[in-house]
Amino acid sequence: MRVAVSVLAAVLLVVGFIAVQANGWEKAAEKRSVRQFVVDCRIISEEPPQKDRRSRIVSQPVDLKAPPVKAREGEKASVADLGQTAFAIVRQSQGDVTRSVTSGTSIELVVTSVSNDRAILDVTAELSSPHATSSKTGQSVCVSFAKIRGIECVTLGEKTVFRLPRQDWRLEATVRAAQD
Repeated sequence: MRVAVSVLAAVLLVVGFIAVQANGWEKAAEKRSVRQFVVDCRIISEEPPQKDRRSRIVSQPVDLKAPPVKAREGEKASVADLGQTAFAIVRQSQGDVTRSVTSGTSIELVVTSVSNDRAILDVTAELSSPHATSSKTGQSVCVSFAKIRGIECVTLGEKTVFRLPRQDWRLEATVRAAQD
Protein backbone atom coordinates (compact mmCIF):
# COMPACT_ATOMS: atom_id res chain seq x y z
CA MET A 1 0.00 0.00 0.00
CA ARG A 2 2.78 2.45 0.91
CA VAL A 3 4.62 1.56 -2.29
CA ALA A 4 1.49 2.19 -4.37
CA VAL A 5 0.93 5.58 -2.70
CA SER A 6 4.60 6.49 -3.26
CA VAL A 7 4.42 5.47 -6.93
CA LEU A 8 1.15 7.38 -7.39
CA ALA A 9 2.65 10.49 -5.74
CA ALA A 10 5.73 10.25 -7.99
CA VAL A 11 3.56 9.87 -11.11
CA LEU A 12 1.46 12.89 -10.11
CA LEU A 13 4.61 14.94 -9.51
CA VAL A 14 6.01 14.00 -12.92
CA VAL A 15 2.70 14.73 -14.69
CA GLY A 16 2.41 18.07 -12.84
CA PHE A 17 6.02 18.96 -13.75
CA ILE A 18 5.38 18.16 -17.43
CA ALA A 19 2.17 20.25 -17.40
CA VAL A 20 3.95 23.21 -15.79
CA GLN A 21 6.79 23.01 -18.32
CA ALA A 22 4.36 22.74 -21.23
CA ASN A 23 2.51 25.80 -19.94
CA GLY A 24 5.82 27.67 -19.63
CA TRP A 25 6.72 26.75 -23.22
CA GLU A 26 3.32 28.00 -24.42
CA LYS A 27 3.83 31.29 -22.59
CA ALA A 28 7.32 31.63 -24.05
CA ALA A 29 5.89 31.00 -27.53
CA GLU A 30 3.23 33.65 -26.88
CA LYS A 31 5.90 36.16 -25.87
CA ARG A 32 7.82 35.49 -29.07
CA SER A 33 4.69 36.12 -31.16
CA VAL A 34 3.82 39.54 -29.68
CA ARG A 35 2.79 41.80 -32.55
CA GLN A 36 4.68 44.95 -33.30
CA PHE A 37 3.27 48.08 -34.88
CA VAL A 38 4.51 51.26 -36.47
CA VAL A 39 2.48 54.40 -35.84
CA ASP A 40 2.80 57.56 -37.94
CA CYS A 41 1.56 60.69 -36.16
CA ARG A 42 1.04 64.23 -37.36
CA ILE A 43 -0.17 67.23 -35.36
CA ILE A 44 -1.84 70.01 -37.34
CA SER A 45 -3.10 73.42 -36.23
CA GLU A 46 -5.71 75.03 -38.44
CA GLU A 47 -5.68 78.46 -36.82
CA PRO A 48 -4.52 81.44 -38.89
CA PRO A 49 -1.27 83.22 -37.95
CA GLN A 50 -1.63 85.50 -34.91
CA LYS A 51 -0.13 89.01 -34.96
CA ASP A 52 0.66 91.43 -32.15
CA ARG A 53 -0.13 95.18 -32.08
CA ARG A 54 2.87 95.96 -34.27
CA SER A 55 1.75 93.42 -36.92
CA ARG A 56 4.56 91.03 -36.00
CA ILE A 57 3.61 87.36 -36.33
CA VAL A 58 3.62 85.80 -32.87
CA SER A 59 2.21 82.38 -33.71
CA GLN A 60 2.05 80.30 -36.86
CA PRO A 61 -0.09 77.33 -37.85
CA VAL A 62 1.52 74.06 -36.75
CA ASP A 63 2.20 71.05 -38.97
CA LEU A 64 4.42 68.59 -37.11
CA LYS A 65 5.17 65.13 -38.43
CA ALA A 66 6.67 62.91 -35.77
CA PRO A 67 9.12 60.17 -36.70
CA PRO A 68 7.45 56.75 -36.93
CA VAL A 69 6.91 55.24 -33.48
CA LYS A 70 7.54 51.50 -33.07
CA ALA A 71 5.28 49.90 -30.48
CA ARG A 72 5.05 46.36 -29.13
CA GLU A 73 1.51 45.24 -28.49
CA GLY A 74 0.18 46.48 -25.16
CA GLU A 75 3.36 48.40 -24.26
CA LYS A 76 3.68 52.18 -24.01
CA ALA A 77 5.83 53.82 -26.67
CA SER A 78 6.71 57.48 -26.96
CA VAL A 79 8.48 60.11 -28.99
CA ALA A 80 9.30 63.64 -27.87
CA ASP A 81 10.94 66.78 -29.13
CA LEU A 82 11.46 68.83 -25.99
CA GLY A 83 13.87 71.59 -25.11
CA GLN A 84 14.80 73.86 -22.25
CA THR A 85 14.73 77.64 -22.57
CA ALA A 86 16.16 79.97 -19.92
CA PHE A 87 14.30 83.20 -19.26
CA ALA A 88 15.71 86.15 -17.33
CA ILE A 89 12.90 86.90 -14.89
CA VAL A 90 14.70 89.71 -13.04
CA ARG A 91 17.61 91.73 -14.39
CA GLN A 92 19.91 93.21 -11.79
CA SER A 93 23.50 94.44 -11.59
CA GLN A 94 24.67 91.36 -9.60
CA GLY A 95 23.32 89.06 -12.33
CA ASP A 96 20.06 88.00 -13.83
CA VAL A 97 17.68 85.65 -12.05
CA THR A 98 16.69 83.01 -14.61
CA ARG A 99 14.29 80.11 -14.77
CA SER A 100 14.35 77.24 -17.25
CA VAL A 101 11.14 76.17 -18.93
CA THR A 102 10.60 72.89 -20.80
CA SER A 103 8.62 73.11 -24.01
CA GLY A 104 7.98 71.13 -27.18
CA THR A 105 5.93 68.16 -28.32
CA SER A 106 5.47 64.69 -26.84
CA ILE A 107 3.43 61.72 -28.02
CA GLU A 108 2.69 58.57 -25.99
CA LEU A 109 0.74 55.62 -27.33
CA VAL A 110 -0.33 52.04 -26.73
CA VAL A 111 -1.55 49.70 -29.48
CA THR A 112 -3.55 46.54 -28.70
CA SER A 113 -4.37 44.04 -31.45
CA VAL A 114 -8.03 43.17 -31.97
CA SER A 115 -7.71 41.12 -35.17
CA ASN A 116 -5.33 40.74 -38.12
CA ASP A 117 -6.43 44.08 -39.59
CA ARG A 118 -7.69 46.05 -36.56
CA ALA A 119 -6.22 47.40 -33.34
CA ILE A 120 -7.11 49.73 -30.48
CA LEU A 121 -5.00 52.88 -30.53
CA ASP A 122 -4.70 54.88 -27.30
CA VAL A 123 -2.66 58.01 -28.09
CA THR A 124 -1.89 61.19 -26.15
CA ALA A 125 -0.17 64.22 -27.68
CA GLU A 126 0.91 67.33 -25.81
CA LEU A 127 2.30 70.59 -27.16
CA SER A 128 3.72 73.25 -24.88
CA SER A 129 5.26 76.60 -25.66
CA PRO A 130 6.57 79.44 -23.48
CA HIS A 131 5.54 83.06 -23.97
CA ALA A 132 7.61 85.86 -22.44
CA THR A 133 6.18 89.30 -21.75
CA SER A 134 7.46 92.37 -19.97
CA SER A 135 6.25 93.03 -16.47
CA LYS A 136 6.70 95.86 -13.94
CA THR A 137 9.57 94.03 -12.27
CA GLY A 138 11.27 92.39 -15.25
CA GLN A 139 9.94 89.61 -17.41
CA SER A 140 7.03 87.25 -17.01
CA VAL A 141 6.84 83.77 -18.59
CA CYS A 142 3.69 81.76 -19.24
CA VAL A 143 3.68 78.26 -20.71
CA SER A 144 0.63 77.29 -22.75
CA PHE A 145 -0.36 73.66 -23.19
CA ALA A 146 -2.54 71.86 -25.69
CA LYS A 147 -3.24 68.20 -25.03
CA ILE A 148 -5.35 65.59 -26.75
CA ARG A 149 -6.02 61.93 -25.97
CA GLY A 150 -7.78 59.66 -28.41
CA ILE A 151 -8.82 56.02 -28.01
CA GLU A 152 -10.28 54.27 -31.01
CA CYS A 153 -10.48 50.91 -32.73
CA VAL A 154 -8.64 51.54 -36.00
CA THR A 155 -8.15 49.65 -39.23
CA LEU A 156 -4.46 49.03 -39.91
CA GLY A 157 -3.11 51.24 -42.67
CA GLU A 158 -5.96 53.78 -42.51
CA LYS A 159 -5.59 57.33 -41.17
CA THR A 160 -7.55 58.20 -38.02
CA VAL A 161 -8.18 61.82 -37.00
CA PHE A 162 -8.71 63.05 -33.44
CA ARG A 163 -9.95 66.64 -33.05
CA LEU A 164 -10.06 68.86 -30.01
CA PRO A 165 -13.62 70.17 -29.79
CA ARG A 166 -12.80 73.76 -28.77
CA GLN A 167 -9.43 74.24 -30.42
CA ASP A 168 -8.31 74.42 -34.01
CA TRP A 169 -5.91 71.52 -34.08
CA ARG A 170 -6.04 67.81 -34.71
CA LEU A 171 -3.94 64.67 -34.34
CA GLU A 172 -3.71 62.29 -37.29
CA ALA A 173 -2.45 58.74 -36.73
CA THR A 174 -1.94 55.72 -38.97
CA VAL A 175 -1.18 52.31 -37.41
CA ARG A 176 0.56 49.65 -39.49
CA ALA A 177 1.79 46.18 -38.66
CA ALA A 178 5.59 46.22 -38.37
CA GLN A 179 7.50 44.20 -40.93
CA ASP A 180 9.59 41.47 -39.28
